[in-house]
Amino acid sequence: MRFWLWILPATAVVVVILAVYTVAAYNAENLPIFSAAFFLNGVLAFPALFLSLGIDQFLIMRRDERTVTRTERILIGALVGLVAVSILASLSEDTSFITVFSWPVLLVVAITTTIALGATNARLARDSAPARDDDSIEDLFPGGEH
Repeated sequence: MRFWLWILPATAVVVVILAVYTVAAYNAENLPIFSAAFFLNGVLAFPALFLSLGIDQFLIMRRDERTVTRTERILIGALVGLVAVSILASLSEDTSFITVFSWPVLLVVAITTTIALGATNARLARDSAPARDDDSIEDLFPGGEH
């Protein structure tokens, strides 16, 4: 379980470092920008992904038992894998087309991961809430018949 607690923050740190490097490389003449896809990753995709990873980590940390379901593990693994592919493919102009094709998939997986984590949190909150005894609709209307 500890792996699932640090993989999102570790990925977020890598993404922030690459975004900062991209901005620094754009402003300095002696740092290389490896491809147009690398630049777009650094200024568009990675800042948005950083926010998504932060939300995902927040959702995990809100749980009483910081566990991750099997589906969430698959989604987080796919998300981290797509980030790695996006980074590695953008290091060369020859393979940067892979990055461009991975962006929509990365976006869908990031959104799906956040939805899955939020849905699990909602289910856990609902399951831990005390049961209410709402047997009668007449309890909603005090003071007689309506």
